[in-house]
Amino acid sequence: MTTGVDYYDIAADLTPRELEVWRSVRAFVDEEVIGVAGGFWERAEMPLDLLRRYGALNLVGDGLRGPGVPELSHTAAGLVTMELSRGDGSFATMLGVQA
Repeated sequence: MTTGVDYYDIAADLTPRELEVWRSVRAFVDEEVIGVAGGFWERAEMPLDLLRRYGALNLVGDGLRGPGVPELSHTAAGLVTMELSRGDGSFATMLGVQA
């Protein structure tokens, strides 16, 4: 498992799709969120470019059904929220509001 520390070995209970979602959102947070989140907070700015990436990464699908909307299991949606919160709680909140 390449998602870092997994104290409770939850990866063992995930489907391949859930692992894929977890890895992709973790990489997004590590590469694009953590380094800039504090600056957006300090400037009281909305990171619109990063929020647009949610759609490109197929993160916006929790509870939504329809053509072109990627289906996320409840577990995958929880992993997305967990990882976004790890980067900055505001990013997870913005996903919750938009999705």
